[in-house]
Amino acid sequence: MAALDLAKASFTAVNGVVTLAELPATLTEQGAPAFGGFYQAGAELDPVTIALAFEKGAALPSGTPTAPVTGRPTSPATTAAPTGQPGPVLTVSGSTTGGADGVLASTGTDTPFVPLVATAAGLLLLGGGTTALLRRRRTTGDS
Repeated sequence: MAALDLAKASFTAVNGVVTLAELPATLTEQGAPAFGGFYQAGAELDPVTIALAFEKGAALPSGTPTAPVTGRPTSPATTAAPTGQPGPVLTVSGSTTGGADGVLASTGTDTPFVPLVATAAGLLLLGGGTTALLRRRRTTGDS
């Protein structure tokens, strides 16, 4: 989606966490279609901040919105308050994760998978049974 400029990034770990702050980002040719023609390849995007944990139990930024970054749009920036949660976190300066309330978009994982599959299987069996019954009637009716 975006190309990050790592030329001035510092890869020094502090307490087991490497934070790459305010990385300049530009939209790639592959990412441009995701914006439906509103942005062209090469367009400057908001800077990106990435925090990666390299030690078990390393404290990562919380991603809780704070005051806006100076000179940036009025949307919230990210913070570096530790949460103690292990694993990588990607936070983007200039916006909150998933929107104003911090909730990610629904991906359909809440969909009740088992009932849907059971309904589909039932419909398939019903259709197959109906087809077999109609063929049997035609065969016995032709004799």
